Amino acid sequence: MWSHYTNSYNGFVIKIKPDFGYLKDLGFHDLKLLHVIYSEKPNSVSENAPFANQYQLVIKLEDWSYENEWRLIVDKTNPDFNQIFYEPDTIQEISFGYKMHHNKNEEHVKLMHRLDDLIHSKFKEIPLFVVGPDQKEFKLSKIPFKYGTVDDFFSK
Repeated sequence: MWSHYTNSYNGFVIKIKPDFGYLKDLGFHDLKLLHVIYSEKPNSVSENAPFANQYQLVIKLEDWSYENEWRLIVDKTNPDFNQIFYEPDTIQEISFGYKMHHNKNEEHVKLMHRLDDLIHSKFKEIPLFVVGPDQKEFKLSKIPFKYGTVDDFFSK
């Protein structure tokens, strides 16, 4: 999924604990963790069907089944609230794509600085990793990230 959802390893992933109770405390309700449905030919569903919105969010073509994807579906009580804030004890790890430092556009650089500031101020104890293709096998390699090393793209 790294190549699809992080713009070919230019992004990052936050791995959260599977207990979503803290989201309800933030004003969310009706949380559902749903497995994506893979189909060779997705069915048409009337937009008036009670599950029509969720169906759109969890249906994908069979070609993508290797992803074995899950989606967190959240109905919000406050329609103006569009961010989720994580406390340090809800995060298991943060992983960076190995190409994250390659993107030098201004918006991406600002995001990296903001992420770096958050890690240093609030998430110091969270394990950090760098993810990329393995050099010898057809699999992903995940190595610990260490500030101040050759791989430290925050200091560049």
